[in-house]
Amino acid sequence: MRHLYLSLTFVVFFINAHISIAQGVNYINQSSEWRYVHNGADGINTYERYFTSYFDGIEIINGTSYFKEYKLYYTTTHWWYGNTTIDTNLYGPRYIREDLNGNFYEADILNNTEYLFFDNQLIANVQIGDPFPLNLSTVCPVQNIDTLYLGSTALKKINGNYLTSNSGTLEGVGLIYPTCELPIEGAPSLVCYKKDSFEIQFQAIDCNLFPNPERVNLNVGISNKNFDKSHNIYPNPSNGSVFITNKGSNASKITISSLEGKTVFSSELTENSEKSMLQLDLENGVYLLTILDDLDQLIFTQRIVVF
Repeated sequence: MRHLYLSLTFVVFFINAHISIAQGVNYINQSSEWRYVHNGADGINTYERYFTSYFDGIEIINGTSYFKEYKLYYTTTHWWYGNTTIDTNLYGPRYIREDLNGNFYEADILNNTEYLFFDNQLIANVQIGDPFPLNLSTVCPVQNIDTLYLGSTALKKINGNYLTSNSGTLEGVGLIYPTCELPIEGAPSLVCYKKDSFEIQFQAIDCNLFPNPERVNLNVGISNKNFDKSHNIYPNPSNGSVFITNKGSNASKITISSLEGKTVFSSELTENSEKSMLQLDLENGVYLLTILDDLDQLIFTQRIVVF
């Protein structure tokens, strides 16, 4: 049995925010996936839920770009009279963005605003003995700090009272499992986090058991993959004038395309030029800027926002 639950998708509200998806820290991008397990009871029936949270597409709300987040559930219910049923449910979207400091915000549609739901700066700056920097029902001090790696990126993991690999909070990822007190009826527990071709696993559960994202939007696969760190695009968002640094790479050509894949701008790069300026005459929106070498091989790609 399959059920589909979708909230309003194409409604534009006035949001008091003017910064697009971050181009600085970039903890998250279009490929980010969180895979959770949640076991519990509904009265005398028990259930196991495996669900994946992922992004599929971008929504621009009052000039600000948000990832559209969905949650895809596989739920196995064991009924008291002996039957077992399996349901697949899709929830979403939520509208999520990352600011220039790497903090995560959600658009609050009902109140025409947004709120900070995960402060990565607090996680990055906390020290042992500090109060645990999340709004938890029970406050406890940070008792342990570890470093986990997503590829070559070092992320800070903090724990409170429960010093286990499958609890605590991870910078750039979020809550793994409650760390100051265990919830009475349990809570979703993060099993693995994926981004690009990298993965961090927190429990000995096969991540392939979880739902695979059902991405259907035209801009599937777009992400901030910096293949060459010598490039920088600024300002972003831009009113049309964009500067591109190019230090020590064999970049040859720049193209800009719409999220539907239509090329709207193309230019050759001056050989050995460390900085180029583009004057773009584009409609307001989100575009994909791509830098290629002289063999038309991809070097760098990044979203840009024109307003």
